[in-house]
Parts: sequence; structure tokens; C-alpha cells
Amino acid sequence: MPKEKSQIPTKIKPINNLKKMRRKLAFKISLIIIGVAFIFALGFGLGFGSASGINLYQIINKDSKTKTIDFSLFWKVWDEVHNNYLHSYDDKTLFYSSIKGLVAGLNDPYSNFLDPTETKAFNQDMAEQFGGVGIEITMKDSKVVVVSALKGSPAESTGIKSGDQILSVDSKTTQGIPLMTVLTWIRGDVGTKVKVEFMRDGWSKSQTFEFTRYKVSVDSVKWSFDNNLAYVQINQFSDNTTTLMQKAASDIVQKNPKGIILDLRGNPGGLLTSAVDVASLFIEKGAVLYQRDRNNNDQAYNVSGNAKLKNFPMVILIDKGSASASEILAGALSYYHKGTLIGETSFGKGVMQDYQTFPDGSSLDLTVAFWLTPGKVGIDKKGITPDITIKSDKTDCSSVDMVCNKAKTLLVQ
Repeated sequence: MPKEKSQIPTKIKPINNLKKMRRKLAFKISLIIIGVAFIFALGFGLGFGSASGINLYQIINKDSKTKTIDFSLFWKVWDEVHNNYLHSYDDKTLFYSSIKGLVAGLNDPYSNFLDPTETKAFNQDMAEQFGGVGIEITMKDSKVVVVSALKGSPAESTGIKSGDQILSVDSKTTQGIPLMTVLTWIRGDVGTKVKVEFMRDGWSKSQTFEFTRYKVSVDSVKWSFDNNLAYVQINQFSDNTTTLMQKAASDIVQKNPKGIILDLRGNPGGLLTSAVDVASLFIEKGAVLYQRDRNNNDQAYNVSGNAKLKNFPMVILIDKGSASASEILAGALSYYHKGTLIGETSFGKGVMQDYQTFPDGSSLDLTVAFWLTPGKVGIDKKGITPDITIKSDKTDCSSVDMVCNKAKTLLVQ
């Protein structure tokens, strides 16, 4: 690149002033150098490269067993988009999409990068209050499928079941769309409507249902007493599950029923710590589960003591909608012979995600370990198999709930 011609000053400065000018010039040059270095570092961190053809962006791994990753291709594509793309675009969307693509390349249905909007939706889920239709969803075999329909939700009343595939939301296809994006499509302001297209094994064609979004408020634990039996239903494991189960346990000890029916059907999981706390009410000592990392190191999650419900006969109900933390609890109770498992083989989600948020409001949900039963048996893609297999369309423990009726029979005989 040709240099600009030097301009000859019209006046000659005094010597002292000239020295001051040189010092100022040197200081400015230093600032420029520091600024350029900072901008380069910031550009690398944020994904904004220069248009230079020089290969400045390259990860060099000294380990000869791994390949060198040349990042210049990323910047070349980035610059091509900025220099030649026909339509308008947003840099932040490009930036977040590139990170989404990175995580999507893992081909792991449970690992997701969430932009700030999606992170907000995810946090609403964990807070238990949001506007939706009452379904928990996940990715399975590259398809968006229902884990469970929440109790009393529009989805449950429509007949949506675990395993149903979601093909589209408001006519927008879900094929190739990140899970959390589909979730944000389904959720929205309370009172607004959304159309969801489902497909189920055995159907000749898909069916589309229109739902009115409602304020989803999930009661994580409910309990009642009938015919000298305690019925405890855990809908998901959240922040208040431990507190509610402690109250339920105190109530059960006071009333001293003949047995306990613990209903985990349709429970999609939630907080691992809550599941361990619940297990500690029934199991005196030992591991509730083992967490196995990428190096095959196992970490035990042991009970916390105070097993006030250890002596009560129990039956545990599970189905295809029982996933993650609910499978951990069912597996632990079965291993320690704390009760009989009745129902259907559970969903089979046996991996742990590490969830972290970033200053811009985005977050990363990354699979980091397997979950194993106390007998070190894997759950992922296998699920928990019940001792007695029974299927029931009703899961409300009413007179037509075949699974719950079987549980009552076992406890009162």
C-alpha cells in the first residue's frame, strides 16, 4: 500500500516545542499500538475478524495426535458475508448463530447454546411460572419430541403424550431448528394462541391443535391420603421440592398410613439436588447415584440422612414421561429395595448438563457426565424398567387408573 507524502511544515517549531511534540507523538503511537492489540484480542474473542488475507487466526495444537485448526476460513466467510451478502443482517445474530453451530456440531440433543432470549425462556421454566401450553420437550433422534404433558395443562386435556413428535409451530417447521428456539415459539404471552402440529406412531397423518397459552404454574409436589394410604405425586424437581417433600414426610409420619404410593409419571426431571434430597427421606445411607465424567471417574452423590420414611412400604409409579432426575430417584429406590416399580419403562435421559450463564445474558447447557444408578448401571437411552409392566391412559390415581389401582392392591394385601 503506497505511503502518503510527508507534508513540509510551513513554520519551524522551536527546539523545546519539537521535543514535546516528539514525546506526544511517541505517546500517541504507543496508545495506537496498545489499542490495535486490544481490538485484535477483542475481535478474536467476539468473532469479529479483519479482512486481511493473512492467516492471523489459527489454533496451533502442539499435540501431534490432533489436527491444526485454521481459523482463517471462519474470518474469510465472515468477511464474504459482510462484503457481498445481498440482504440485510444483524451482526449479533450472526455471532450467536456461529456459536450455536459450534455446539450443534456435537450432535448431542442435550447440549445447547442459548442466546439471551432463549436463556430467559429457560430460566422461566426453572422458575416454574411461564406462559405456555404445558408440555416438556426434548430432542430425540434429531426430532423434537414430547417428554411429558404437565398435569392439568391444555396439552394433557388434548391428549398429548410422551413420545409425540412436534412437526411445526404456527406453520414453522421444527426440522433442523434448535430445541430452545422451538421452545420460544411455543411459549408466549398468556391468553395468546399457538398452533402445534403433532405426529404419533400409529397415526396415518399428523394432527394440528390450537392452544391458548396459560400461566403455567407447576406444583412440584402434591400429597393426599385415602384408605389408609399416602399418595405423593412429584411433578418435577425444582427449588421448592425439598421443602414440600419435608412437609409431606412430616404429614405422613403423623398420620402413619399403611403404605406410600410415590407417583413419578410424567415427571421430566429437574434439579439433581432435589432428587437426592427426596431419596434421602427413604434411604438411610449409601449413594443415590454416580456421576461418571469423560475420563471414567465416578463421583458418588450420597444421601444426606434423616430417612424419616424408611420403614413405610412403598410402590413407585413410572412411565415413558419419567425422565432424568425422576429416573435417578426410581433407580435408587429400586436398588435399595425400598419399593416396587410399576408402570412403563422410563424415558432414558441419563446424562448431566453443566449450565452456565454469561455476562451478555446468553448461556451454555453442556453434557459433561453420565448418570448411573447405585449399582453403576447406565440410564441413558435405556431408562428404568419396572418390576411390573402396566400401561394406563389415566394417570390421576382414580378408579380407572390401572397402574395406581395395582399399586393399591399391592399395599393393602
